[in-house]
Amino acid sequence: MIAFAASAWATVSGSGEVYFDSITMFVFLLLGARYLETLARARAAESQQRLVRHAPAVADRVVPGAGSAVTERVAVARLAPGDLVQVAPGGIIPADGKVTAGSSTADESLLTGEARPVAKRAGDAVIGGSVNLASPLTVAVTRVGPESLLAGIIRLMDRAQAGRPRIAQFTDRVARWFVTALIVVAFATAAAWYWIDPQRALWVMVAVLVVSCPCALSLATPAALAAATGALHRLGILITRGHALETLAQATHVVFDKTGTLTQGRPSLIGVMPLGALERDACLALAAALERGSEHPVARPLLAAAVGLAPLTAEDIRNEPGRGIEARVNGQRVRIGSPAFVSELARRPLPEELVFTVNDVTVVALADEQGYIALFTLGDALRQGACQLVRELEARGKIVCLLSGDRRETAAHVARELGIGTVV
Repeated sequence: MIAFAASAWATVSGSGEVYFDSITMFVFLLLGARYLETLARARAAESQQRLVRHAPAVADRVVPGAGSAVTERVAVARLAPGDLVQVAPGGIIPADGKVTAGSSTADESLLTGEARPVAKRAGDAVIGGSVNLASPLTVAVTRVGPESLLAGIIRLMDRAQAGRPRIAQFTDRVARWFVTALIVVAFATAAAWYWIDPQRALWVMVAVLVVSCPCALSLATPAALAAATGALHRLGILITRGHALETLAQATHVVFDKTGTLTQGRPSLIGVMPLGALERDACLALAAALERGSEHPVARPLLAAAVGLAPLTAEDIRNEPGRGIEARVNGQRVRIGSPAFVSELARRPLPEELVFTVNDVTVVALADEQGYIALFTLGDALRQGACQLVRELEARGKIVCLLSGDRRETAAHVARELGIGTVV
């Protein structure tokens, strides 16, 4: 302000120096640094907005006293603990609650990272924001609004975005003391020059302020943090603590989640094991005939693998949520699904030599009334470069750990493939 006022006076009076160029440069650099920092925070907030947008705005609430068949469309914000809501297949569960009627599977990957569909039956808890996959559910609401799990995750992300690294806080404190000392020195210089040469006192003070402006101190840290945060965001890494950038270089352990981080996050077909007279392609075509039209995540890799094969027609299709599908193909009753479900039609248990595979991957059995036709193994395939990443980290002296909410057997299987020794 002093430099601007002095420059304005010099312009009007035609005497003295002007510093408009320096003032403009300082303002541009300081505002530019703040803009970069704000832009980096906005990019980080995009992940939070995806969570917020995933929550539904309305829900089908069961009208009290009118029976479960009568529902009304209400805003999710109006739901209260104890309300019953109906969730159609493919619909988003509007709030945390418990299943009171129905049987289905839910996709909770957006909130938990787990790609495997979770079976839901009466008495099971469901998470608001997860997707109902197979059949209609009636859910009793237990937590809404700020008490829900989704709201808790968003609060954690808000706190992370509000925090600043210790180095930024330190530079802010230094800058405050520096500016205070600078003003004291500038006025002391002006007082000294007032006794030496009063006409030059103001201009010497302005020169001291301009030369000593802490623009580099104020600019360097926000710009460096914005550049680092932006580079990490482009790599898909979200900073959730302000001090992470400072302490990352001193890290001794690297802890990975499994689903969607080291793996692709979706089921894929690993292998086809014919157990009867049909060959691999014929088994896939038969499986695709039963799964065609199904929304279950297991159906997608089977249908994708059968693309280009001669299609078969399935009739009298009957879906049992959480178990499998039964239909008639060429007059024969055929089942596909869990080995326990399929064994009821095959009238024999899964061969003992094949039971071990159940602990590592998802096994889908196919059988008719004469016996087993094939086994399909599905799993969450490793992401490209995951093995190389683990090896490079270990070569740098880091201890790599796997932390997963999936089944212990599944997590251990992925750890063995990657050579990770610590699994929790």
